Amino acid sequence: MKISCKPVACEEITIDGKTTQAPEVELGLKPGVHKVSVRRTGYIARSTSVVVKAGTPLVQEFQLTEIPPAPAQPAGQATNKPCGKFLKRCK
Repeated sequence: MKISCKPVACEEITIDGKTTQAPEVELGLKPGVHKVSVRRTGYIARSTSVVVKAGTPLVQEFQLTEIPPAPAQPAGQATNKPCGKFLKRCK
């Protein structure tokens, strides 16, 4: 079984709860169902279950999606500070 990520290499690959730091992994897994998860800083983590069959090579490629940046506040706009009866008095 060969696991890889696109458009950038995986930072962390977890197979059945065991983690590896290799960017691309080639393993000899026993036949059956295995849970595979991949992570990369700045990208959305992905996971799936794969079925490994005896004597059949398996290549699993994960398409990573970048985490969108947080929306920026327009310049000159003050952040709302809470005020009221139990907090600071409103001015």
